[in-house]
Amino acid sequence: MCAILLQETVKSLPISSIDLQAEELVFEFAFHPITKEYKEIKIVYYAILYHDDPWLLQISTSEVQVFTLGGNSWRSIGEASYQINGSQGYMLNRKMHWLTRLGSCHGRHDRLIVSFDLAKEVFGEVPKVDFNLDLRIGKFPLAVLRGCLAVSVTLPHQNGGGTEIWLMKEYNVKESWVKEYIIGAYTTTPNSVTQHLVRVEEWRALASVRRWPGVFINI
Repeated sequence: MCAILLQETVKSLPISSIDLQAEELVFEFAFHPITKEYKEIKIVYYAILYHDDPWLLQISTSEVQVFTLGGNSWRSIGEASYQINGSQGYMLNRKMHWLTRLGSCHGRHDRLIVSFDLAKEVFGEVPKVDFNLDLRIGKFPLAVLRGCLAVSVTLPHQNGGGTEIWLMKEYNVKESWVKEYIIGAYTTTPNSVTQHLVRVEEWRALASVRRWPGVFINI
């Protein structure tokens, strides 16, 4: 509904009063194991600048484009329903996954996990729990661990610090989110003793995690 109102608003404005400016790009390359297609996903976020003297009114819009390897052009499939935060996407269950920016979306002020079905080329939401996290100051970067969607939650210093790793044991089932690992904050002592709050085999299981900021795996 918002997209329709935006389009109608833009159409009603004089051409000379509009500037269209690309603000952000999101790129992902993925392979669909069933259709055997390689696809490039490009999400372009624009600012529509309406010059109404003496103020400058900015309205955001977006466009999703898909390029299939072997094709000869990009295909536009409409607007993005979500504001992707620009971090790396993760492929799981033939869908690409991202985290959204914190903001109002579909009547909620939240940070969402969204998916893009590579075959149907449609967006969707992945249900999540609150991860005991204050979204105003905390984030939960995504990853795929042991075939499950996972997030890394950095705990605030006032709560002792450290990191929690949550796994979605059954895809798309909110109740299946489990706090699988707790990595304690390290405190340097005069004897340089570090306290490990997870078992050695759990460290080995996490050794493949490479892109989570603040998580350091030493085996």
